[in-house]
Amino acid sequence: MFNRYLSRYASTPIFTIVGCVIILFVYNHVSLKPCRTDDKFLKNALPVVTTVYTTRPRTTAQTGDGYLPIDVPWTAAHNKDDYVKAKFDKSCYTATLPFHIPKALRNDSELHERDCVQRVPRAIIPGIRKCGTAALQHFLTVHPYITGPILEVHFFDSKGKYNTNGDSEPSYGWYKQQMPYTTVEEIGIEKTPAYVFRPPDLPRRVAEEMPPETVFIVTLCDPVRRAVSDYLEYNRKKTGTEEMMGLHKYVGETFESSVIRNGYLDQLNEFVDMGIYLKHLLRWLDHIPMNRLHVVDGGILAEDPALELRKIETFLGVPHFFRREHFYRNESRGLQCMSFPSTQHCLPLNKGRVHPDVALDVFKQLCDFYRPYNLALENLFRQKFTWTEIC
Repeated sequence: MFNRYLSRYASTPIFTIVGCVIILFVYNHVSLKPCRTDDKFLKNALPVVTTVYTTRPRTTAQTGDGYLPIDVPWTAAHNKDDYVKAKFDKSCYTATLPFHIPKALRNDSELHERDCVQRVPRAIIPGIRKCGTAALQHFLTVHPYITGPILEVHFFDSKGKYNTNGDSEPSYGWYKQQMPYTTVEEIGIEKTPAYVFRPPDLPRRVAEEMPPETVFIVTLCDPVRRAVSDYLEYNRKKTGTEEMMGLHKYVGETFESSVIRNGYLDQLNEFVDMGIYLKHLLRWLDHIPMNRLHVVDGGILAEDPALELRKIETFLGVPHFFRREHFYRNESRGLQCMSFPSTQHCLPLNKGRVHPDVALDVFKQLCDFYRPYNLALENLFRQKFTWTEIC
């Protein structure tokens, strides 16, 4: 079986020696078990990782006109009055605290003059859940040229919202109504971290129905820590089993009892499956080009947010606003907060939970399971992730 795929792709000019090495490594080191739902994925998709996706061009996303050159020093980054002017002088809203939440809409004549309408977002954060998506959106909407709704919209993953009229046509009127008013120069952004995971046809629908300039920002993190965080989130609500899409979410009394069943790693538990980032992102890359997808290292975002945010600014084509001095670490909660442009503010109190230690044998099983996927992921995106050094 493997030789057939190797000979098929080796005949193409984009097949590389590096690709062969990665394929051989994954083929020899990943345990393919009959009960796994992604056996086909492992056999068919991994050869394509190094032959197709890594050859796609990577360019900065095209955005609206009217921005300052990216590298021009910006006084709005350190002067509050200049920030308010940059954020609101041409905005559809007047300045209110907190500045990143659009609340005071201008009058009708001003909205018309500024061409302010509710548009579909030009950037979407589709995941990964429990990898810092809330912090990412919170920080990004502080930028003078970026805005978005505070709550998760869940448009594409909710049939009741996607088809509010009960017919086959998507309800983009409803979707726009969830967005703040924006000018043509502003970037609207929405975050729904379930998008990257389900439903299965979501990437195709997004690619076919959203404007071709729509871009996507995905934040990834240590999949073991992500699984623990996900467990803690659901453990607050209930214990038991929830079935969905051939997977299940079993919430036991402890994290270990949730992911280890009968002595074996429960690979079909959603807590575990969601950490196979490679599988889920390849579904997206089947429908959108690489240059419309930006990957954030959640480990760096948690320790040095300005570094990751400046990469996103370059990706979006907006002026560099974020500085390290904008952020401080709340040691009691273990998360990053902002002290500019307004008073010090952090994420809600349900963020920044203390994680329990994971039993060493369970930690090792999870690390061994995720390792080949993580290595292939690094090859796909040509970047080293912070968490691959942990396991």
